[in-house]
Amino acid sequence: MSNRSVIVRMRGGLGNQLFIYAMARRLTLKNNAALSLDIVSGFKNDGYRRKYILGYFNIKADIATPYDSFKTGFGSLRRMARLCAEQFRKLDNRSYIIQEKRGFDPRFLNLNIRKKVYIDGLWQSERYFKDIEHIIRQDLEIIRPRDCNTLKMADKIQNANSISLHGRSYREVPLADRGPPFDMDYYSKAAYLIAQRVDNPHFFCFSDDLDWLRANLRIEFPLTYMSHDPTHDNDSTINDLWLMSQCKHHIIASSTFSWWGAWLSKNPNKIVIAPDGAWNNVDYIPNSWITL
Repeated sequence: MSNRSVIVRMRGGLGNQLFIYAMARRLTLKNNAALSLDIVSGFKNDGYRRKYILGYFNIKADIATPYDSFKTGFGSLRRMARLCAEQFRKLDNRSYIIQEKRGFDPRFLNLNIRKKVYIDGLWQSERYFKDIEHIIRQDLEIIRPRDCNTLKMADKIQNANSISLHGRSYREVPLADRGPPFDMDYYSKAAYLIAQRVDNPHFFCFSDDLDWLRANLRIEFPLTYMSHDPTHDNDSTINDLWLMSQCKHHIIASSTFSWWGAWLSKNPNKIVIAPDGAWNNVDYIPNSWITL
């Protein structure tokens, strides 16, 4: 391994952490560089008290030192100084790179890492790592849950024509952090579209607010509401993502969490339906997925 290295700032919920890791992993492989994760600074002021959660996966990365995570050595001042000093340099010459736009930025596919580089962004596009998809799938193989209830539910999912349906209420999410609004008709239309292509569909419903989903979902097909709540603890979050990935088909929300639940599914013939206008469909939604 060369002396080139990438330190990436982890932040957000599980879905965002997976996007960040996948982009950084591809960048380091291309450059024969080491990868370290700053698991401190991105969560320091997180209003939802989210934490680093990728320890449940087979990721290939070290944990960054306190100094490289801007935790010690006048970290806040060093971060500010580096941002100010490097914002006008060419991308390849920067040692601190912050994502400049929400959509896909093709410059990062050919970015040359010459030294130690710190990167900060969300990188919400499969295009950042599509060419190493097989490696990302190996890295993001979820360590199999052990609790009996989850395993029993997995058996039920695997023995049905299962469709994961993820509903996000957004009650606790500030307006600035929400995806585009859509009404519950989206789920009804998506369910009937899948029912035209799948015999005896069974919908497994996941949500950050199951009471809200039960009260508003109008689907005349077999439904199973999942008992885990991804807002409560890390085990429940991982179990939900793993169970989603066991389903054969998927109806996702404007959510990076359900995006990964669908993407991690190993079914080569899966149908994935996403809401039209989910952030930026060109960058966010893979070409094989359907938008409504």
